[in-house]
Amino acid sequence: MSRRKWVSASGEEIEPRELDAEELERIGEEEIVVLLSGFNNFGDKIYNYIKLKFKYYEQLKESIRKGGRFDIREYGEVVAAGKDMPTPEVRAEIESQYKMVAFPKKED
Repeated sequence: MSRRKWVSASGEEIEPRELDAEELERIGEEEIVVLLSGFNNFGDKIYNYIKLKFKYYEQLKESIRKGGRFDIREYGEVVAAGKDMPTPEVRAEIESQYKMVAFPKKED
C-alpha cells in the first residue's frame, strides 16, 4: 500500500492533522487558482485559470469527475484563458501571482 507524502510550501515533509472548525472556515475563504483544460463548444482545446475560494474546490472537482458540460464561472473568476495549453510565459506569470492547486492526473 502506498503512502502519500504531505509536503509544506517550503518543501519540508509534514504530518497531516485534523483541522478544527475555525481553521476549516478560515482556509475555506482563501482564494486559490486552478488550471483547467478541456474543449469549448466548437471542439477547440482550451485552458482556463480559475480563481475560486478553497471551499468550492471539492465541488469543482466533483463537477469535473461527473463529466459533461458546466460553467466554471459558477465556481469562481476566470483570470486567464486561451486555446490549446498556456505557454511557459503565461504559466510563470500566473503561478507568480496566485496560490496554485493542481489536480492529480488520471491513471489509465
